[in-house]
Amino acid sequence: MSELNRQARAAIDAVARTISPTWNPPDAHIIVAGKRVGLQAGTLRRLSTGKNAGKLRLRFDKVANRVISRLQVAAVEIVPDGMTVVVSITAPIRLASKTAASLEELIRTHLARKRSGPDAKATIHGNRVRVRVLKNKSERAPRLIGFVHNSDSDAALILDITEEMLELFAATQQNALGR
Repeated sequence: MSELNRQARAAIDAVARTISPTWNPPDAHIIVAGKRVGLQAGTLRRLSTGKNAGKLRLRFDKVANRVISRLQVAAVEIVPDGMTVVVSITAPIRLASKTAASLEELIRTHLARKRSGPDAKATIHGNRVRVRVLKNKSERAPRLIGFVHNSDSDAALILDITEEMLELFAATQQNALGR
């Protein structure tokens, strides 16, 4: 058994034991609310290298949650099908309402550019923000994923990890559907 298979099996075992008392190791599935749910594990390259991964500090305070929620609602109208926008904002968020409105406009502008780079960086009302537009291959991917992080966290690493996770989810979904 390869090292990746051992790591994947260990991860699946840990999740299954935590979530479900009904665990069937050979089939890698758990029973949740009477339904059989399959488990699969993968490795994120950026996290496995250990580069600044320990310094990722996210914020979940009331202001951060409100700004991200507002952006997610706006994304339903702004972001086209087949795309996901990933946003990072450095905390503490100053002038939250104005920052969210300006960030919505930045997302619109970045999406409208035909040949823009993958990331848009800006400082909005004293808040450092970064926006990355991704083409998603999963029908279930959200239109906007947002993070509010401490200033010592690497915003590019947060966006890279999110991109890898979306790719992993899409590959898992395609494998499950037999595509």
